[in-house]
Amino acid sequence: MMENVKMQPDDDVLEACRTRIKFCSVMNNGSGVNRAWEALKSAFPTPNNSGYLSMLLALSKLGDQENLEKLFKEWEEVCSSYDYRLPNVLLEYYLNRNMIEEASSLYNSVVNKGNEPNLKTLNSFAALCVKTSQIDLALKYLETGLSKAKPGNGKWFPTDETIKLFLSYFQENDDADRAEKFIQIMKKTNRVETNSLLSNIKASDSGI
Repeated sequence: MMENVKMQPDDDVLEACRTRIKFCSVMNNGSGVNRAWEALKSAFPTPNNSGYLSMLLALSKLGDQENLEKLFKEWEEVCSSYDYRLPNVLLEYYLNRNMIEEASSLYNSVVNKGNEPNLKTLNSFAALCVKTSQIDLALKYLETGLSKAKPGNGKWFPTDETIKLFLSYFQENDDADRAEKFIQIMKKTNRVETNSLLSNIKASDSGI
């Protein structure tokens, strides 16, 4: 397949390589992922954000942290427009492995870029801040995300995992004021399962 992609129109080459990268990552075929990436770079010496995103996702799936971090730095050096989908891949990789120090460092770096984060980034930032007990900042990202969410997006923002992090924090810590603020923020989501979970916080705060 890789021998033939150069004979195809540019858009077809890009899509063929991205498809191959994804397929090989699903098959846990690291060498195949690398060959597909090299084929993509031979056709596009400076890949676009979508090309880098495909490769970052593949490396994350393969658990190849060294090359994941290396490729992310490469992208940051050459990108002409900052796309938050790419740091999201690395941030989620760290968070899923409880690599809080690395996630915090990346978080600080991304914030300093000064670009506007998307909902997925805000969700990851909120989760990270809860894990590092920066609850005021976590609530800020939560509120910002909900204000940005279009009708319907509130069905997934924040994710259930992030909600559970908040709930665990408030159930384990005596922080009634922030718990109440969290409850007021989450009422905006109109999620039945969330309302049920929020009642647990109230019961806990009441000593029931």
